Amino acid sequence: MELRRLHTEDNSTVIEIWNNAIRSTHHFLAEEDIRILEKKTLVDLLDRINIFGICNSNNQILGFIGLLNSTIEMLFINPDSFGKGIGTRLLNYAVNVEGASKLEVYEVNTKAITLYESFGFKIVSRNPVDEILGKPFPILTMKRLPD
Repeated sequence: MELRRLHTEDNSTVIEIWNNAIRSTHHFLAEEDIRILEKKTLVDLLDRINIFGICNSNNQILGFIGLLNSTIEMLFINPDSFGKGIGTRLLNYAVNVEGASKLEVYEVNTKAITLYESFGFKIVSRNPVDEILGKPFPILTMKRLPD
C-alpha cells in the first residue's frame, strides 16, 4: 500500500469514500444531515485542504486524511478496508510528518476517539451542539499537547 497526496482528479473517489464511511459509522445522522455535511464539510473544503490517501497496488484509494494547517479536518476509510491499519497509517503520517495537532470528532465516535488518544490527542473541549447541523450531536475538540 502506498501513501500519496491526492489531487482534484481524485475528488469523486474521496466523496464516494466519505459517503460510504459516514453511512457505515455515523448511524445517528439522518440522510438530510449527511447531505448537509457533504456540502458544508466535504465539498467546500476539498479545494482548501491537503488530502493524503492510502492506495492499493491498483492505485485504488482505500482511505484518506484531510489537513488544513495543523488541523485534521477529516479521516475516512472505505468500509471494505476497515480494520487494516489504514487509519493508523494516515494518522501517523499526519502527526509525525505534517505536524497535525488538532481535530474535532463526534463524541459518539468512540473508535475514532480511541485511535486519536493512542496518538496523544486529549479532549480539550466539548460543544453539545453540532453547529453546522444545529443539532444536539456533541463535538469534541482534541489536541496533542506538548510533553
